[in-house]
Amino acid sequence: MITIVRYVFGNVLYLFSLLVPKSDNIWVFGSWGGSAFADNPKYLYDYVRNNQGHIRPVWLTRSRAVLQELRSEGHEVHLIASLLGLYYMMRASYGVTSHGITDLNRYAVARIKIVETWHGIPIKPVLLSDPKKKARRKFKVLHFLKFFFPFLAKEVDFKKLFLICGSGPLTNELCVKIFGEGIHLASVGFPRLDGLKNINTESTLVNQLRNFQKDGFRLMIYLPTYRREAEFDIIGFFRDNLSFINDNLVSRRIKLFVKFHPFDAHKIDAAFESKS
Repeated sequence: MITIVRYVFGNVLYLFSLLVPKSDNIWVFGSWGGSAFADNPKYLYDYVRNNQGHIRPVWLTRSRAVLQELRSEGHEVHLIASLLGLYYMMRASYGVTSHGITDLNRYAVARIKIVETWHGIPIKPVLLSDPKKKARRKFKVLHFLKFFFPFLAKEVDFKKLFLICGSGPLTNELCVKIFGEGIHLASVGFPRLDGLKNINTESTLVNQLRNFQKDGFRLMIYLPTYRREAEFDIIGFFRDNLSFINDNLVSRRIKLFVKFHPFDAHKIDAAFESKS
């Protein structure tokens, strides 16, 4: 019942967004379902803010912590559900996302051009490439519902998106698998990789890595993707095999750096506390 009421209200916002005039100078940005100032939208936002003076970039979030932090740094940021957040969503000509339209306001999406930068190289089954029955059934239901709730179109029909970012033949092929044929795909690269050009070469971490190399260690990094609850427990694997992993790294003079997926990171303390 709550979902039906929300969807009906969503249709009202969608109709309003059809009527509100767009501004080519206003762009809205969001990432990770509105929970973070991160990923490709963050780096594109920073570039636009610092280099494109004729564009007014506005960050939208659901997190009050993100709101307060960005405002303290002088950014223009609003809560997605606030009146100003809704206003800028309706006025913006372009919206930039990392996970989909739910990074912004999923309802007030009429006529806005969505640029999907995505949040990684899509090497695992997801969206249209997900073979699980539950995932396929969800897309079929949403495709049916979009005829009654048009704001859903940009969530399930990826041909409706203005642009999807790829970085070359390999990633473009993967993008077609998850977003489908006929999408507007461009090899423009991933904005967050620009951050690699601006690394502080004198930082504590970089100096530590240099010292490891001078001492004859090989450096490795492991960045595991997110696994759902019923799938492989990567943190549990590390916890249960920590001694084995460490002994092998020591014998091979390897320093391994691991960065877990943000959706898994909160499990680390609890997992290793139970180990002790």
